[in-house]
Formats: sequence, C-alpha cells, structure tokens
Amino acid sequence: MEQLSLNVRESKLAVLERLISAIRTSHDEIDAWVVTTQEAFPLVQDRGFRAASGGNS
Repeated sequence: MEQLSLNVRESKLAVLERLISAIRTSHDEIDAWVVTTQEAFPLVQDRGFRAASGGNS
C-alpha cells in the first residue's frame, strides 16, 4: 500500500483499497466492486492500437 500511495492518485487508491477489502470478503463483494468501478471508471478504448493492428471494431 505504501508503494501504491506514492504512485496512484488518492481517488484511485481508495478504489484499490475497496477492491482489496472485497477480495478479503466474498465473491459477491468482488462482483459488486466490478460493477461500481466500471461505472466510475469507464473502459478506455485504445483506437490507435486497434488501427495499427488492423482491427475494424
């Protein structure tokens, strides 16, 4: 956690702490963490990589 706190912003560090807590609790808590995290931090689509690799979608 010390290393993370040096390299990760406070808002994302809080999210990671919740993940660690969920892992220690249950599969249901992990699933709930995934749902709330996807809402807070949408997946970034790397269109440059896709274009360079010949992908269309």
